[in-house]
Parts: sequence; structure tokens; C-alpha cells
Amino acid sequence: MSEPHPRGVLPEGCALLSRVRPIRDAGLGNLAVLNDELMLELLGRLPAKDLGCLAVASKSLYCFATAEDTWKALVLQEFEGRFVWAGSWKHTHAATHKARMAGSQEGIPAAAAAATAATAAAADGAASASGRGGGVGDKSGELVDLELDLTTRKRTRGSSKLGSGGGALTKRPATASARGGKGATTSGGRLRSLQVAGFYSDLLYQPWHCYSVDLSPDWLATDNVERRSGLSVQHFVEQYERPNRPLIVTDAASRWRARERWDDEYLAAAFSKCDIIAGNYEMPFDTYREYSGRNTDEMPLYLFDKGFARKAPHLADDYDVPEIFQDDLFSVLGEDGRPDYRWLIKGPKRSGSSFHVDPNGVMNLKKQISSTFASMMKKPIEGKVLQYWERAIQNEAATFESFVASLVASEEYKSSAMAQFVETLHDTVRSDRAVADQEALFDSFWTFRPNPSVPVTECDMVRFVTRQPSFEDHFCQIVREVFTFEMNREPLDDEIKRLSSKAKASETRYTLTQLMKDVAAAIAAQSSGDGASATSALTALSETEDYPIRSGSGSGSGSGSGSGSGSGSGSGINGNGVVPGVDQENLDGFEDVFSRPMFVQEYFKYIVQRDTRDMTWSDLHAHHTDNYHRLRTMFQNYTGKVISEYYFVKKYLYAVDSDGFFGSIVDRIVTSNEYRTGMQRVVCEHYQSMFDQALEASDVEYIFEIIKDKKLDIVSDELSDLLAQLKDETDGIVSNIFKVYMDALKRAPDMGEVEQFTPFFRERKDAMTEAHACAELERILVNMLEFHEILKQRMRELYAVQHGKDMTQSRLYTCLNDALSSVSTLTMKTLDDVLTRVINQ
Repeated sequence: MSEPHPRGVLPEGCALLSRVRPIRDAGLGNLAVLNDELMLELLGRLPAKDLGCLAVASKSLYCFATAEDTWKALVLQEFEGRFVWAGSWKHTHAATHKARMAGSQEGIPAAAAAATAATAAAADGAASASGRGGGVGDKSGELVDLELDLTTRKRTRGSSKLGSGGGALTKRPATASARGGKGATTSGGRLRSLQVAGFYSDLLYQPWHCYSVDLSPDWLATDNVERRSGLSVQHFVEQYERPNRPLIVTDAASRWRARERWDDEYLAAAFSKCDIIAGNYEMPFDTYREYSGRNTDEMPLYLFDKGFARKAPHLADDYDVPEIFQDDLFSVLGEDGRPDYRWLIKGPKRSGSSFHVDPNGVMNLKKQISSTFASMMKKPIEGKVLQYWERAIQNEAATFESFVASLVASEEYKSSAMAQFVETLHDTVRSDRAVADQEALFDSFWTFRPNPSVPVTECDMVRFVTRQPSFEDHFCQIVREVFTFEMNREPLDDEIKRLSSKAKASETRYTLTQLMKDVAAAIAAQSSGDGASATSALTALSETEDYPIRSGSGSGSGSGSGSGSGSGSGSGINGNGVVPGVDQENLDGFEDVFSRPMFVQEYFKYIVQRDTRDMTWSDLHAHHTDNYHRLRTMFQNYTGKVISEYYFVKKYLYAVDSDGFFGSIVDRIVTSNEYRTGMQRVVCEHYQSMFDQALEASDVEYIFEIIKDKKLDIVSDELSDLLAQLKDETDGIVSNIFKVYMDALKRAPDMGEVEQFTPFFRERKDAMTEAHACAELERILVNMLEFHEILKQRMRELYAVQHGKDMTQSRLYTCLNDALSSVSTLTMKTLDDVLTRVINQ
């Protein structure tokens, strides 16, 4: 349960059952047409003095003008990290302002800071508004503290006279909070706030609720990231780094001195002469310690300092880099080129970062999406799918959890999970179960898995499998066989239970090989030997056909041979394959040079017919060898395939001497299916290696046509440039599609719409500018029926602002028809002007 809001604000749903009438609209007057988001946006543009004035105008404005997030933005904007924390951001503004006025504008004296913080926080000692003085003619601090005055001032006219709006105004009891002063306790006293009855707002209530509600441990019970300790470098690289599997290393900091030393006092001493960075603001550590110890922020500022080791060098001696991360890749850049690589991070409960760009420009969100997809689907994510989810999450049209849930709900993920389940089943139970049994068992696991909205883990599968009767039966059978073989007796029930408990407690796949080792260890513990005989016996037993254990390895052999012979004759060649008119001596000399038993007669026939008597046999051999290797290399570079000499002789022996042959053969190759298949395969592999993303089929066809027009081969350096351009172009197109949709339809596009309009932009990239293409897409969207709803909503809003009342349905549709008559020339920039003209006609 969350605590009551300090100003009595309640969720909007409470208004349905409450007997206290809502006072919001009455207290806001003409501003009531604005929703809560717009009200806070408007008030966030005001200075502190104006906010203080509004806070005493009505109870509704009091609730809006005292919102902590608004005052937090004011404090950080005006004072950055040089503030005096006084328990809340509103009182902090007053305390800091008074300290600035009492001291200097450059810094805040410690004595003045303490005194002003106490003054701002002390409710019992609050004076009247007119008696509080900061500087001459400046009453911003006075107006901020007016709330404290009202809690102690005797009001003889009744508590309902504070501004307009109904509802009772009561004094909130000054109770200390066990959480360190949740809006109650400060260093100078207890903060007491006016409580307003009848004010309902989800937007104002949510930050307080998120702060004050206790997190149930059940909400954090699901943990699908593997945890390991005692990992060697080799095991870490093989099992996690190369497969790109997430991991939490539980013993990385187990021997750090920082675990014992780094408390607030130690860090305060370390940073006594320098500032730290918190929330991107420089501030003294003592200021941050005061703030972090007692605040009511939904997402508090947290210390995030990349220069801590430079400011306090001895802190770097309190920790060391774990062995598995000793490979310092940044060292090749030198100290001057090394990017930021270590940070000191500290924060109170609820602090932390959302999805963000890392300090070195690494898109953490993009990596999370691609690695999660690859881990779950066992294949790389396609580029536009990655771009879609990245933009959707950044535009708050989706969340990372909804991305994961969409993968979990797909049939493709279910098939991938079943393959992993069958492998776990084979390793853990036995390998001879029928396929139908495997599928039935998986269906049972899938139906009753712990959380259907999150990915299944190997731990989930192991827990399920080891609790099946088939596992228990097979487990007991193996234990009995080994004990009988080794100790000539049946195992005791307790022995079986101990081994079974160990198997079931395993969070990773418990193979039967591991079971044999555990049985061997149990036998060795009871015998006087060292266990060597037990291990050898188990090894021998595992190699028998009767022992149903899947070893995880296999072997095979095979042999084959073939022979063939043939004979034939062609025109102009006699039965011995010799060209008429050529003596055997010449043929023998030619054979000695060419050494091509299979093709010598074809070569010789070609030479005789082409009248190459002015060339020696060696020259002719070199000529034909060069032609063959040149064509062979060309085919290999363009198609990835190697042509045989037989293929060359039969198809190109005579054609290769034609003028322009090697230029024309490229034209023929790039139109062949072999070129298309080979180039598309290489393009996909190269794009994957460059960007860790997969290309979609439509993108492959698009880039292939460009490559084909350029007649590039598969080893061309230009491929990398074209793929980089493709990625930049695709990213830009997806961004433009999202921008136009958000501007025109107030929503993110779905994946089908991204696919639909990507060719739209590509077809126009040479004919028009990017801005013109966006404008053309905008015109398409404004002609959609969906845009009519946008028009109606916008007309209602404009009409309410200008006329102070709701628009009638008949007037709405009349104006809509008038607006649609101009839709062909309508743009989002001119939308409000057109609609204003229409509703005022």
C-alpha cells in the first residue's frame, strides 16, 4: 500500500465512488479546458515567483503549482548542482534562494546553507508572508514558503476560503516517516502540507505512488539471466563471450576493499575538495548525500562520475579488474585516445537510467534488441525489424517488454524453444523417446511454464524435466546398475535420494555423464580406494550398448570410389584422336609440354585449326593457362564458384580469343542465376558481419540491383561502402516514416507500414529531396480516414480554447466537411491555421 499523497491528491478513479465532488474545473476557471499534461507544461515555463502566486489562487492551482517535478526542474535550471537541500524541491528552491541572497552568487557558505535549510523546513517557526525577507523587492522565497505559513496561521473564516473551488482544506498531521522523511521530516523540523479534498489526478498522483509504494518481492522473483561464479577466462570466452550470452558474474567484486570501505563518510572525505557528478550536474558530495538520504522523487538523481579516479586517485586502489576482463582492448589507442571506461555509480532506491545512448556513443537499446532477438530466435535480427522496434520504443509507442512478449508469442520462438527442450530432454533423461512423446511433454511444459510473457530458460526446462517420472525411473535404474556393478549391492534409499536431490537442485542441464561422476564419488567415499576403479568401471559401462546414455559425440566413416571410361571421335580426328596431317612426333612433343592427358587432343585440335605455327609449344601452353586461370578467377570472384578445366575447354576454348571476350563475359555472368545467388549470399553475410543485423529479402533485392548495375564482384571493396550507404539510407527512411506518422496520425507506424513506405522513399530519392518525399507521404496520410479523427480532435481543442465551451456535433461535422475540402493542400504546418479559419467562419 502506498502512503496518502501529502496534498490529498487521489487517482481519478476514486472520483467514481467518492462523496466529495471534484473541484478541479471550478478551481482552474478558464484553464479547465487544458488537460493535466498541458497544465504542467504551462506551469513549467513560469518562474518561481509566479508559481508561488498561483499556488495561493485556488486549491486546484495549489495542487498543480506545488508539483515536485516542476520545482525540481526549476532548481536544476536556476542553481544546477549548487543548491541547499531542504527536504523537498519546493523548499530547496526557497532555501537556496535565501542562501544566495545572504551569501554570494558564486557559492553558498556552509553556515548560511544550514540556517536557510532549517528556516525553510521549520513549520512551527514559519512567519507571515509579508515578514519574510530575502532581498529587496524579491519575494520569490516568500511565496514559496506561503504553504508553511498557512498551516500555522489561524484562519477565522473557515478552511474553505483559500481561493476558489469547493472541498475542505485541512491540516495534514506531522508524522515522521520510517522511510527517512517521506515528505515529512527535514533537518530543521517537519514539513506539513495543506491537504485538499476532491482533487483527482492520475498524473499528479502517480509520482507519489511510485515513490511510496513498497515493491513486492514477488514482482522481482523472475530472473532469466544466468549467474555464475568461479569462471576461468577460457570458460567465460567459450560459454558466454563468443556465443554472446548474457551473464551475471556473482564473485567479480568479492575481494574488493571497496566493499568494506566505501560508505558515505569515506566517500565524503575522498571528495571533500572536489565535486561529484550527479544527474549531469556538478555538486558537493555532502549536498548529494543530503538529497539522496531524504527525497520523494519517483526517479531520484544518482551519482554517475567518470572522473572519480582522477579526483580521488586512492579510490582506484580499492578495486581491481576481474581476471576474465583483463584483456584491455582500449590499450591499443594509448592513454590520449582511450575513451571513458570507468564510472562511480551510487544512488538511492528507485534511481537508475532508462534506455539511453551510452557515454561513448554505443546504442545500448539497439544492442539489447539485437542480442535478445538472436538469443531467443537463434538467428540475427533483420535491419528494418531492428529499426522498427528501436524507433517504437524511443517514441514510447512500445516497450522493451512488449518487444520480448511479441517474440515469445511467435510460433518461430516456440519451435526454437522446443528444439532446446528436446536437447535438454535427451541430455537429462534418455535419447530414445518417441517424437510424439517429446512433443506431448513439450506441450505440457509450454502450457504450464512459469511466466508465459517472458522467455523460457534452461533452468525452467531442467526443473520441469527432472520432475518427470521418466527422469526419476531412469535415474534410479542407472544408480542401481552402477552400485551393483561396483559394490555388488543395491543402493540404499538414502543414497538414491541424496543423488536425486543434487540432480534436481541443478540449475543447468544435468547430463547422465555428470550423474555417473556423482555416483562414482559416492562409491569412492564409502570405499578405501581412491575412486579410480569406480570411474573406470563407469566409463566402461557407458560405452556398452545396453547403457542408454547420450555421450554428446559421434563418429563415422565411409569410403567410396568410382571409375569411368569412354571413347569417341569427332570430325577431322581419326580413331587414334590424331589430327590428319600432323605427325606423331609433333603430338608427342605437345603432350610433353601441356601434360593434360584428358584435354591434350582438344588443345591440339584447337592449335592446328587456329594456325599457331609461329608460337612454341611453351608459349601456347602459357597462353592457354593464362586464359583458363583468368576466366577461372573471374567466375570465382563473381559467383563464388570455381570452374573446372573441363568446363573451360568444352565451353570457352575457342571463344576466349574473341575480341572483348572478357568484357562481354562479365555481362553474361551478372545476368546469371549463379551470380545472383552467390552475390546475395555474400551481401547478407557481409552486412551481418558489419552491423550484426540481417538484411530483409526486399533490401537484398534492392541492393543487388545496384550492385548488378555496377557489375561488382563479390570481393569488391565497394561492397562495404554500398552496404554502409544502404544502412544509413534505411535508417533515415525509417526515421522519416516514424516522424511523418507521429506528426500526422499521432502514432507510430506498424511494421507493415514501414515495409510499405520504404520503397516509396527509395523510388523518389533521385527525383526529389528528402523533405519533398516526407511531404508527399504526409499528403497520403492526411487523405486517410484515420486522419479525420485527428482533425475532429484538433478542432474540438481549438474551439474549446477560443470559445470556452465544447463544440456541438453538428458544428463539428460542418467544420470537418469544410476542412476536407482543403485537404489536398493541407500540411501539418498549416493545419491549425486552416482549422482556426474553418471554425470561425
